[in-house]
Amino acid sequence: MKKIVKNVLIAFVIGFSVFTLLVLVSDREDLQSAISRLPKIVFLYMFGILLLDYLVGGLRNYIVLRSFNKKVSFLDALENTFFGVFFSFVTPMSIGGQPFQIYHLTKLGINSADVTNIVLSRTFGSLLVTFFIALCFLPQSLKYLTNKSQILVISIGLLISIVLTVLAIIAFLNAKFVAKFLTFLRKITKSEKIKRVEENAFEWVSKMSASTKKLWTEKLYVMIIDMLLGAVMIIFLIPIQLYLPLVYMTKRTNIASYFGFVSLFILVNTTAVYIPTPGSSGGIEGLYKIVLSNIYGSGTATSALIIWRLVTYYLPIVVGLLLIWRMNMWGAIEQQNTKG
Repeated sequence: MKKIVKNVLIAFVIGFSVFTLLVLVSDREDLQSAISRLPKIVFLYMFGILLLDYLVGGLRNYIVLRSFNKKVSFLDALENTFFGVFFSFVTPMSIGGQPFQIYHLTKLGINSADVTNIVLSRTFGSLLVTFFIALCFLPQSLKYLTNKSQILVISIGLLISIVLTVLAIIAFLNAKFVAKFLTFLRKITKSEKIKRVEENAFEWVSKMSASTKKLWTEKLYVMIIDMLLGAVMIIFLIPIQLYLPLVYMTKRTNIASYFGFVSLFILVNTTAVYIPTPGSSGGIEGLYKIVLSNIYGSGTATSALIIWRLVTYYLPIVVGLLLIWRMNMWGAIEQQNTKG
C-alpha cells in the first residue's frame, strides 16, 4: 500500500509540475481577464456533471458485471470505475486503468477470464463508439481548423483512431492472438518461464473465448445498452465539462458548434493520451491549447483548460488518494470468497 501511495504521489507531483509550468508561461492578464468572466455557478455545473459522469460509468459497469456475477453490487461497480479512472490518471499514457479493473474484480471473486473479457469487450465497444461519433461530427469541426498546427493535431488523432480501431477489431476477433504472441516469444528467447506462461495462456484464452462468445451472443443486449450509455457519456457528459468554461469565458461569436467541438475533443484526446507523462499531463493541455486557441482565443483557451483539468483531473486524484485505503479491504473480501 505504501509503495502504491508513493508512486501515485510521484506521478501527481510530475503531472502538477508540468501543469504549473503551463500556467507560468501563459499571459497572466489574459488568464485573469478570462477567469473573471466565468460565473461561479459554472463550477457547480462542472462538479454536478462530473459526478453524473462517474455514476453513469458505474451504472454501465454494473449492468455488464451483473450479467456474469449476481453478487456484484452497484458500489463495487462504481468503485471499480472510479479507481480505473484514477489509475489511468497516474500512469504514463493512461495505461493503468484496465489492468487495475481486472485486478480489483478478481479480488471480488469474479473469474479472471470473465473479468478480462468484460474489460476488453467494453474497451473495444468504447473504441468503436468513440470513432463513429468522431467521424459523424468531423464535418462540423473542419471549418474551425484554419492553421497547419490544428490540422496536424487533428490528423494525427484521426489516424490513431483508425489504426486503434482496426487493431482492436483484429485482436478482438482473434482471441488466441495473445497465446500466439507468447509462442513467438518462446521460440525467440527459448525461455522456460515463457513456456510455462504459454501453456497456461492457451487454457486461459480458451476460457476467455468462451466467455467472449457468451457476452456477444447470449448477452448482446447488455453490450448494446453499455455502448448506448457510452455514447451518451462521449457526446454529452465528458466534452461538456470543457465546453462550459470555454463558452462562458469567450468574447467571440464564431465559436465552434457543440457537436463540432465534440469531434475536436475526441480527436485531440486520442492524440494526447499517448504522451508519456502521468495522465498525459502537460501534453494534453498543450495539444488542446493549439487547437482551441484559434477558435476561442489564447487566454480563454488556457484558462478553460486550467479549470477543466483542476476539476476533472486533479480533484479525482486527490479523492482517490483519500480513498486508497479501500484497497486493504479487497484482500479481506478475496479471503472471504476463497473460504466460501
